[in-house]
Amino acid sequence: MGGSLAVAVTPGSLSISPTPSLLTLERGPGTGRTTRYVGLLPVVRVIDTRGSLLGWDATVTFFRPSSIPATDLRLRVHPGRPTVASGQSKGIRSAVPEWSAFDTQVALFAAEPGYGAGAYDEDARIELVLPFASDVAAIDLAYATSVS
Repeated sequence: MGGSLAVAVTPGSLSISPTPSLLTLERGPGTGRTTRYVGLLPVVRVIDTRGSLLGWDATVTFFRPSSIPATDLRLRVHPGRPTVASGQSKGIRSAVPEWSAFDTQVALFAAEPGYGAGAYDEDARIELVLPFASDVAAIDLAYATSVS
């Protein structure tokens, strides 16, 4: 009757999608001296199956196109509300809207320690303000998402 039982537990993972991609911003109304471009970041999904409940932070980084001069650009990231694909909504929070710069990580949403197991989605409105008038109808921005 005395036997032994061995159980192996495979740790889960923490992932984010989409991987690096392009976002098209469409020209909107400006002030005559500025040009405003706006777009919606496709849904970003974080999946946490680690089982550790350590929490996580999801970010996005936008990269300046070579066609746009770096002088006095304003880039605003306005996160939406996180939605739960699976898991609990408690402990999941959206980041606050912020003005940022290219090549800088910007917070989208996060799970506090003790929460975050499951799959969660978030989108964001992106606004780019150029300090000059432009007749370009759309601008493509490369971006990358990350979670830690």
